[in-house]
Amino acid sequence: MGYISEHEIRAYLVWPLLHVLGWSEQCIKFEWNHLELALLEKPYTEENKDQIPIIIGETKRLFSGLFEARKQAEDCAKEHGMKSVLVTDGGQYMLRKRNEDINDEQ
Repeated sequence: MGYISEHEIRAYLVWPLLHVLGWSEQCIKFEWNHLELALLEKPYTEENKDQIPIIIGETKRLFSGLFEARKQAEDCAKEHGMKSVLVTDGGQYMLRKRNEDINDEQ
């Protein structure tokens, strides 16, 4: 299997999956405020561009594992007070909702 970039993972695997799960393209932002993925409650507009995402995401190369992506996403979520993280390497997906302490497993 040839090299598949993180951008290709988002474009060919994550984006279609989010659509199938019911996310509107107006509520999905890639490369938003230094985050790879932000899922927003309301459609993104100039007036509400500072809204806090419901879920933030991190992607890695195909089948590279989720450990590093999970740590990056959880650190960012904790720093910005966000509640949930989605991490994927294209083959595996992990959605975690965080409690007050992001290190608590749920």
